Amino acid sequence: MIAKPENVVLMVKAACVLHNFLMTSNKHCQYGVMYCPDDFVDMYDDDGNLIPGSWRQEGHGNLLPRSVHCNRPGQQAVAVRQSFAEYFVSPSGEVPWQNRLVLSTGPTAM
Repeated sequence: MIAKPENVVLMVKAACVLHNFLMTSNKHCQYGVMYCPDDFVDMYDDDGNLIPGSWRQEGHGNLLPRSVHCNRPGQQAVAVRQSFAEYFVSPSGEVPWQNRLVLSTGPTAM
């Protein structure tokens, strides 16, 4: 989320207030759909067994977990990483033992 932390807190609080309002006025809208029907969310019976909610059904596909195939960092993150990489291999950023540790094959190089 691209926002100041204090604004994120306000956004989350506003979403919670809106959710709570909609839950307390959980009536049918003009299209006959409720904000959260009784069987929509998961519940547990008296023995602690999960009763899956209707959100898990195919018709509610937007709520099902899905894989996102984008693992590329942004340009700014790449630039920061490159800056750190260049610093830590320069004379001003390196530590005396780093080459010995990085080039060693065993865990006891230090």
